[in-house]
Amino acid sequence: MKFLFTFLGIFILNVTHSQNILAEYDIFYNTDHPMRRGSVLYYDYNSQTSIFRENYKNLPWDIKENEHDADFIATVAKNLDNEFVLFDFKKRECFLIEDFVKSTYKVEEIFPVFDWQITSDEKQIGNLNCKKAIGNYRSRKFEVWFAAEIPIQVGPWKFNGLPGLVIEAYSLEMRYHYVLRNIKYNEDVNIELPQIDKLVSIRDYVTLQNEFHENSTKAATPRGATVTVIKADRANFLEPKYEWEE
Repeated sequence: MKFLFTFLGIFILNVTHSQNILAEYDIFYNTDHPMRRGSVLYYDYNSQTSIFRENYKNLPWDIKENEHDADFIATVAKNLDNEFVLFDFKKRECFLIEDFVKSTYKVEEIFPVFDWQITSDEKQIGNLNCKKAIGNYRSRKFEVWFAAEIPIQVGPWKFNGLPGLVIEAYSLEMRYHYVLRNIKYNEDVNIELPQIDKLVSIRDYVTLQNEFHENSTKAATPRGATVTVIKADRANFLEPKYEWEE
């Protein structure tokens, strides 16, 4: 099996008969707007690369605002049905593919490091013997159950760096919860990822998002009114604080 893709333009994954993994996860967002999403992880043993795809199809993406609060929620129409996390473990590279303001961005991510502490706790999940690890990433703590009998260092979203596939992961307050639903081996998979419009660093991408929300707040304010832009409380975000904000 091999991945045939570059990190520019169109991404294509071709899988032939060799060792690979296709893992399906459910994601539970226990947020102010609870939702459940489906996702799929593809992993190639030979190239040590992976593609994680989270589906957000059929979710409302209309702009929403609170007339009494400048700190309102603003989202925009999306062209894509999915967002992606790409890993190349040999090169220690991580990229995101996301749709923002009707443009598809390839985002060069800082390689995620969770500072894992593997505990002595064990439990059976299905027919898998799992061990627990505790990690911290961008000011959010996670507990993760992984299966060393599936010796790959990846999982859903950006989880990586453990000596086994992540079977279940959740933030300590259970606001974000990832659960393995199904796993298949040596599946023939052919997936085409979208054409990239813009290439940016993660820092520039976060700045772009912040500027969009600030400008949206000002645009929604009546002419002549004094505008006070209140930064969103990111404590409940999946990634509350970035490395450069430490």
